[in-house]
Amino acid sequence: MAKLSKRLNIILEALEPRDNLYDICCDHGELGIAAANRSLAKNIYLIDQVESIIESLKIKLKATDIPNGVAIIPICEDASKIPKKVSNSNLVLAGIGENTAIEILEKYEVDQTCEIVLCIHSDNFLLRKFLIENGLKTVDESIF
Repeated sequence: MAKLSKRLNIILEALEPRDNLYDICCDHGELGIAAANRSLAKNIYLIDQVESIIESLKIKLKATDIPNGVAIIPICEDASKIPKKVSNSNLVLAGIGENTAIEILEKYEVDQTCEIVLCIHSDNFLLRKFLIENGLKTVDESIF
């Protein structure tokens, strides 16, 4: 397994065990694979809209030992286009801009058993406003 960046390590440490992990805009999938190795979820969904990323990820997963009881499901789709209802899940949105994060979060219906982990690479005023308007609160924050 590749060594995680400081940013991905901080995100990984923030995750608590839940039934599902949605790594949205997963890019290389390293966060999801590291979460699988820690058995942080039974089902880990690696979602990205770039087909070549998902195809490379599928090849990488064939050569990766995944613990028993953990399923990694790579999905090629635009996360902002498909509404989802999720519970007992971690949602990770990292390495994207605030407008993209808002577009995606507008499509996800989360309940009290979910946690959303955000690592946005641009301004976040509108994102914070969106979270507040939707009854979501900041539990922890890291700046690096």
